[in-house]
Amino acid sequence: MENVGVMQVMSDYDLSRNSLNEIYYDLLGHGAGQWVRGHYVALSVLAYNEPFLYYMIAKKDGLHSGLELALILVEYFKKPVGSLYKSLSENGYDPSVRKN
Repeated sequence: MENVGVMQVMSDYDLSRNSLNEIYYDLLGHGAGQWVRGHYVALSVLAYNEPFLYYMIAKKDGLHSGLELALILVEYFKKPVGSLYKSLSENGYDPSVRKN
């Protein structure tokens, strides 16, 4: 992986490549295995910092059910970049602060 932001999330949450496989199958199992505007959502979540970080925060803190989270991430790929960070900020999270 070359995306520095993605690598940072992996480091911050102590994720291995096996963890990515588990996340991918979690997303598939909750309905994120679909194409949206040229993105296969279950894979694109893992390839871009914003949705990946949102997934990790939401899972760690139990913000949404798996189905709700998948729906939010599918919708993200229909919206402009920054919409997930805005949602986190509105709910009292600072997306620039990393949590383990």
